[in-house]
Amino acid sequence: MSANAFTVYVIHPAILVGLALILRDVTAPAIAEFGILFLLAVPACWLLAAAVRTIPGVKKIM
Repeated sequence: MSANAFTVYVIHPAILVGLALILRDVTAPAIAEFGILFLLAVPACWLLAAAVRTIPGVKKIM
């Protein structure tokens, strides 16, 4: 996982904003919304980072 850490650092803002926009109509306490966003964003960031690093040439950069 540490090999993907920098890639996660680079891509996580886009994922968080995208998921937050998807969840903007959810009516729940702030802590519940945070929990939902957390549970969706963490795996999404790591999975997308692993996928991005499989693109030829990206592994050298990230």
